[in-house]
Amino acid sequence: MNRTKTIVMDWGTLFIVALSLGLVFHMNRSNKTTAVVTTEHPAPIPVDAIEAIEYFWRPGRPFCARLSSGLASAGIPVNERNIWENPADADIVRSIADGNETVPTIIVGPIGMVNPSVKQVQDALHQHAPHLL
Repeated sequence: MNRTKTIVMDWGTLFIVALSLGLVFHMNRSNKTTAVVTTEHPAPIPVDAIEAIEYFWRPGRPFCARLSSGLASAGIPVNERNIWENPADADIVRSIADGNETVPTIIVGPIGMVNPSVKQVQDALHQHAPHLL
């Protein structure tokens, strides 16, 4: 039986663990801005263990600059990951963005979002990490 889990760890490590556990990012075809992480792994990580959203970006992208500014204004803690500096981070983005390196890409608990608004990030935080608001 598949279960939705919140997984919090270094994303390079997560990528390696994901491969070994058969972790899968599923795209919601009706709304390509979200993805759900599902796994058989039985040990959930407590929601309050999430310390920041995972924010994947790259230099020179105005959408990244705009979202970064909006998240900072909203006081949302961010763990920034430049996909040009870490190939594993680029792999994670491609797994969420239908094979593309579309940024900004955000992960909040089990939800991945491509080019979300600050409001969409806040909505995901309300559901998966309300202590970050």
